[in-house]
Amino acid sequence: MSRLKADVMDDTCNECLDDCILVVPGQVVHQLPVTSGFVDDPDLVRRVLDAVHLRTFLPRQEAERDPGHVQPIALTYIVHEGRMLMLSCGGDDPSYRLYGKYALWVGGHIEKEDADSENGAIAECLRRELHEELELPEAALSTPELVGLVLDDASQRTRMHLGLVHRAQLIDPAIARALRRPEGTDDDAPCGPALVPIDVLLAELEEFERLEAWSQAIVRQCVRQLCGYDRGQGWPGRLTDLDQRRLP
Repeated sequence: MSRLKADVMDDTCNECLDDCILVVPGQVVHQLPVTSGFVDDPDLVRRVLDAVHLRTFLPRQEAERDPGHVQPIALTYIVHEGRMLMLSCGGDDPSYRLYGKYALWVGGHIEKEDADSENGAIAECLRRELHEELELPEAALSTPELVGLVLDDASQRTRMHLGLVHRAQLIDPAIARALRRPEGTDDDAPCGPALVPIDVLLAELEEFERLEAWSQAIVRQCVRQLCGYDRGQGWPGRLTDLDQRRLP
């Protein structure tokens, strides 16, 4: 598979007049009480969406150089019967920043053309990215549902991006069967899109740490939901060690 198109920190884009992406004031994001990880508080999500709906666009190269703005990334993770769709980020280029990493989401910048769609800018961005990256028929997925935000404060560059996290169900049984990760797959080999059991992603810390930062935060949130996680009680069973680590 080629490099994951949704790599939000790729700085190889050539600036052009039509390459305008949506941005929000940095203070809107930096004033959130959470600086890294998954955010599902409705009031905090609404605060960011209000800024998104102002529809401020900048040329991408200008946005990448301006720490005063944050670039929202509309993204979707896909689930099916306890599995999540996983994609290889780095292809076969060892020089690529995310070489050897995996992502659990598809998405990208919200472009100016997306705002002209009757679907709405976010929905149109998701539709476009899902089609470009996976080429799945639209009927194969449920309508993506907004479930929260994801942030990473590891560097100034990552702080200049914020994920608008959506969840979609894969509802086509034939496609789901085709995407199931074969038993005995060599985990060190680059793979195309594959449905991987969530417990496999969490069974070994090495497997978990091969996910890029946003994907780590997303899978943790999925486990919270699936296991009925309560912060006062801690993680059930074998997930206790994972919870004690400082993860995005």
